[in-house]
Amino acid sequence: MNDSLTDIVRCAVARHLDVEPADVRSWHRFERDLGLNPLDVTLIALDLEEIEDIELPIDRLHELRTVAELTALVRAVVRNDDGHSDDDSHVRFGFGHPSTKAPTRPAG
Repeated sequence: MNDSLTDIVRCAVARHLDVEPADVRSWHRFERDLGLNPLDVTLIALDLEEIEDIELPIDRLHELRTVAELTALVRAVVRNDDGHSDDDSHVRFGFGHPSTKAPTRPAG
């Protein structure tokens, strides 16, 4: 599936790696194929939060192994279907302290 959200995630990963987006495939594994560590994935997630104006659940980032899994997480959050309640696991990275929640979008 090649859609704009897939392209946005691929571009964010490519920008972090300083490579062309065409060099990043959805099946690429962060560590093994791309040489990315968990901090790299977090930095990419920060970039995606800014691009898409979303809040990614930080407790899920350690589970991500591939570009496709990151895309699926971003897609779920964009659709407001990430399955998380309004708790501290859904804190926007940029706010720093886990007790400070980011503003949420109104439903509807």
